[in-house]
Amino acid sequence: RQHRHAPLQRIQGPAVSLEPRNGGIVIHGNDQPVPETPRLAQTGDWDAAASLWQQEIDHPKGKVAGRAHYNMAVINEINGNLDEAIEWARESYATYGTREALQYLRILQNRRAQQEQLMAELNW
Repeated sequence: RQHRHAPLQRIQGPAVSLEPRNGGIVIHGNDQPVPETPRLAQTGDWDAAASLWQQEIDHPKGKVAGRAHYNMAVINEINGNLDEAIEWARESYATYGTREALQYLRILQNRRAQQEQLMAELNW
């Protein structure tokens, strides 16, 4: 299966909290196929973490695939790609039922609306 998402750009730095949470940037549970991924994210090696999450987006276990999609949304937000982040979060929730992704999707959509409003006010 091929995804229509754009390739990742160089990550500048974290724009989110690295606090462990369900479905967040740090994945917990026995179904985590790449156990070093949370450590990579926590130490700021975003490129390596994103590469591993990218490999898991088509995982046969829906929970793993959904979390990988969620984390790809976070990575894209960190990169400043709000539209891509929204698509990843939407797919995480709509296709895999990742509960946290719906709330995150709303946050991302709100951020995009604020960004559009600011751009309009600045006549950008």
